Amino acid sequence: MHKTNEKIVHLINGLMALDCVDDKKDKQYIENAIYKSKKELNIQEIITAYHAKEYVLQYLEYLKRIK
Repeated sequence: MHKTNEKIVHLINGLMALDCVDDKKDKQYIENAIYKSKKELNIQEIITAYHAKEYVLQYLEYLKRIK
């Protein structure tokens, strides 16, 4: 069984949240959290997080279309 890396999940959540926020102060807070998350991960884990974010966005678009 594969163990989920909580730091990768945290980065994915931050990337998703960044797309949802309009307030400049909130955006800066999220960007700082993303920066700190990236410092704790290697390049492959960061790439995985960005790909996962894109997959989630594509799946959400798919769900909107089939309703």
